Amino acid sequence: VTGADVRGADLGGADLTESLFLIQLQLDAAKGDTATRLPPSLTRPAHWSPARTDGRLDAGGSRRGTD
Repeated sequence: VTGADVRGADLGGADLTESLFLIQLQLDAAKGDTATRLPPSLTRPAHWSPARTDGRLDAGGSRRGTD
């Protein structure tokens, strides 16, 4: 993922454990959740949300179809 622009990308639930050349700055610029799996050398950003259980969150943070 060298040089990949993941600003605002939703990595929620992704398994990134085998990603090569992933750096902390990329994670910090992306969205993710507690289900996103990271290599042991990287830290989950504090702004990432809890894991989704019933679908994706909309831009306002509400679950789609539950409002």
